[in-house]
Amino acid sequence: MLEEHVERVLRRRFAYPLLLSAAIVILIVNEATYRHSITTLGQGIALTDARISAARGLQLITDAESAQRAYILTGQESYLTNYQAALTELPGVMAPTLRFVAGESSEAQLGDRGLSRLIDGRLSELLTTIALFRQGKRDEARAAVETEVGRNSMERLRRAFAEALTRGAAVQQQARVSLYDALGLNRWVVMVLTLAGAGAAYVFVHQLRANDDDRERRKLGLEAEVQTRTDELRQLAGHLETAREDERAHVARELHDELGALLTAVKLDLMRLRRVADLPSPALERVASVERRVDEGIALKRRIIEDLRPSALDQLGLSDSLTLLCNDAAAGLGVPVATDIEPLKLGHDVELTIFRLVQESLTNVRKYAEASQVTVTLRRRGSEPQAPVMVAVQDDGVGFDPAVKGVGRHGLAGMRYRVESHGGQMTVTSTPGQGTRVQAELPSSA
Repeated sequence: MLEEHVERVLRRRFAYPLLLSAAIVILIVNEATYRHSITTLGQGIALTDARISAARGLQLITDAESAQRAYILTGQESYLTNYQAALTELPGVMAPTLRFVAGESSEAQLGDRGLSRLIDGRLSELLTTIALFRQGKRDEARAAVETEVGRNSMERLRRAFAEALTRGAAVQQQARVSLYDALGLNRWVVMVLTLAGAGAAYVFVHQLRANDDDRERRKLGLEAEVQTRTDELRQLAGHLETAREDERAHVARELHDELGALLTAVKLDLMRLRRVADLPSPALERVASVERRVDEGIALKRRIIEDLRPSALDQLGLSDSLTLLCNDAAAGLGVPVATDIEPLKLGHDVELTIFRLVQESLTNVRKYAEASQVTVTLRRRGSEPQAPVMVAVQDDGVGFDPAVKGVGRHGLAGMRYRVESHGGQMTVTSTPGQGTRVQAELPSSA
């Protein structure tokens, strides 16, 4: 139910602009969170550097004070070296602390100036004391060192450092809280985006699978429909071939019975007319001429009947009928027709199909092949009585490209449908300039 609702929403017109707007908002939030996090981390690093610098600065001021005290109390110049080294390092060490304390607010900048004044004042006190000692005013210098003024000054300096860093820590604490909030927001945004992406991916994959299943169902349905239509076409082709053969047989019988009887009666009448006494010579010649025409008509009738319905197939069988057919074809072609015909007893429909296939192939050879050698083969595929049979007609003529449709291919298509209607298969192998081979394999019975 949820999946259907999501799919309906995604199919709405406003779905794409809405998704695009959501993606832009997510990018903006993510970029803002990233920049805020970088800023907060920078502040944290600055605070850490300031703390380290403050500790080192206090240490250097303390070292300078200790060196100053030791110089005044002992008068040894070596302590001034430590004093000068501390003063030389102090500005570079204090710079990060003063920059952090200054910040951007006016209050922080005031704190920075107060801290700077305290540092400058303390260093000025140390320098003044050393100057008094060098001027020979050693008692005044020692008195200044032994008083509580320097200690109080250092205490104020430490408190100033502590206050400045405390303010910075407060700012950092607020930034830390803001950073945690930003990370939490980014976490939720990433979670929502991940869940939304997973849901969209699931719907997309499910839709793809549904489309694939629907396409497969359509494909199977189309294949089944094509197979059904193919079977119907084969049955129709078989029915048409059967109807054509039946019509041929009917016409052959009519020609044999009616026209044959009529021509025979005419010939008998002519023979009686020739025996009439005192028949003039011109009349006898005319009777002989008519008798020859009748004989030609009888021969023509026999050829037509034989073409319509091969009587040799019923009287002599398939093998002898094919042999006679090949001999007639060789005489018509003027080239030898080799035969490799195995004596077989098959179903009547199968024998008629094989005979017509060889007859049509030899007709094509005569019309198109320009061959010098033709071979007709008929044999059984195996030793079992129910094994399929193979028939082939091969020539060495001009050949053709089977992939190119052209005029005169309807005979091949008719042979193919006729063979397939009896449960067989037919192949045509040909190459331009290398001859043609028509081969079919059929069951022993239809």
